[in-house]
Amino acid sequence: MTFERLTPSNSVRIAELSQARCGFITELAWSPNGALLAVAHGGGVSLWEGDFGGPPNRTLTPHDAPVKAIAFSPDGNILATASADTTVKLCLVASTQAISTIRGHSDAVNAVAFSDDGSLLASGGGDRTVRILNLVHTSRREILTGHGDEITSLAFSGQLLASGSRDASIRLWRDGRQVTALYGHLDWVRDVAFSPDGEWLASGSRDRTVRLWHVASEQTRYILEHDGDVRAVAFSPDGTLLASDNHGIVQLWEVATGKLLTQLEAHEKPVLSLAFHPNGRLLASGSGDNTVRLWGVESQATSPATE
Repeated sequence: MTFERLTPSNSVRIAELSQARCGFITELAWSPNGALLAVAHGGGVSLWEGDFGGPPNRTLTPHDAPVKAIAFSPDGNILATASADTTVKLCLVASTQAISTIRGHSDAVNAVAFSDDGSLLASGGGDRTVRILNLVHTSRREILTGHGDEITSLAFSGQLLASGSRDASIRLWRDGRQVTALYGHLDWVRDVAFSPDGEWLASGSRDRTVRLWHVASEQTRYILEHDGDVRAVAFSPDGTLLASDNHGIVQLWEVATGKLLTQLEAHEKPVLSLAFHPNGRLLASGSGDNTVRLWGVESQATSPATE
């Protein structure tokens, strides 16, 4: 089976391809080469390779408490896991073994992200801090303060880091210093995501909106209204599509116009994570209903599903 690249023009043809059941799902992440789908849940992290419809190929259990966030290193060799046990662990993907435990947070770690070049690892938690570990010079650690409530989400674009918080603000950081703060949401920010080119930042909020921010001007371009709490946002790899949660429904928006293109009746409970495949042909959604679903457009072309 082959699939078309997801675009605004074929988005109305997106259909469910397969699904799998896990525990309570907190985050999804594709490996950079698209070979693996990692699913964080209450019992650890499950890794699927190839047949998504079957059981996971491998399972990681690096923590004694639920895993709240995950991120692959840019080379795909390491998976960072953030947990309610206040730690971040670095695990070798090939062996599933934890090789490092990063401590410092005094409360649950809710978010974790690698910089694009893999030199920095950021984590954010209930202690209202963002911590930066330099993975090249491991003695260099920075603690970023400024948020008035817990950190809920992190995203890198190059060396620029965005943090979303329950204080309803988004802060941008570079070189250990705050660049600016973005205000506009009326309730806590659930998720943040940069467009692939770094020009745009999407934020989903409990105030039932997604805001699309122009990073350079710090201005809101679109406010996308939803029916409920928006818990997840994700850009397609080519930057033309934005996916968002609408209380269990996955909505796809055209970034250029802010137009709602289609709605996928995805889950019985809110979607907690969305992740486009690196080749842009698949979209994964994970929900509080304990299921992960894959979405795509079947193609009659002969090109392979992955590149």
